Amino acid sequence: MNADAARRSGATISVVPLASRPRLAPHVRLRFERARNRLFLANRGQLIELDATATDVVRMCTGQHTVRAIIRAVTGNQVGREVKAVAREVLGCLNALAGAALVLRGS
Repeated sequence: MNADAARRSGATISVVPLASRPRLAPHVRLRFERARNRLFLANRGQLIELDATATDVVRMCTGQHTVRAIIRAVTGNQVGREVKAVAREVLGCLNALAGAALVLRGS
């Protein structure tokens, strides 16, 4: 999932503050599909495929990590990529997930 996919689905894009601690919505679960060897978000019977960045982001959406910490961690996982580009991608992913009510902003 990314920001473009959320826009196409009609989800409202919201702004997730850098100091917030996002967490998965209560009805959303992270699910590993062995047949595909990938992680998905399970949302009320629907499986949502995650790209590599979204997988890194969603794994940290526990309510314990700030958006800033998530950006730092994902940047560390993607060696060779420019920090600003990774930050834009992470923020786009979080905004798309929040806009689709899959992630809650937290405090």
